[in-house]
Amino acid sequence: MDELLKQLEEVSRYLKSLSLHVDEARRSGVDQKIKEFELLVGRIKLQHGNELVPNKNIKEILTELSKILEELNELCENRLERLDFVNKIALLH
Repeated sequence: MDELLKQLEEVSRYLKSLSLHVDEARRSGVDQKIKEFELLVGRIKLQHGNELVPNKNIKEILTELSKILEELNELCENRLERLDFVNKIALLH
């Protein structure tokens, strides 16, 4: 789980840099999706280590993260292909 969080933080940093390279018409949409992504990563951090939270909840959050990345990819005209590995993330528990 620690490695997953580390990778998600790297993705978040990449997304922030990507926002700088998007035209004005799309920038607010991209920024909003990045905020949503970061909020979901924050939820994973809060749930990490909480034995009472079932892995199903984290899997649902990962599914939402994947959807956000797909939406960002469309907004950014398919520039997120290098983040395709995120869709393959699965919990081992």
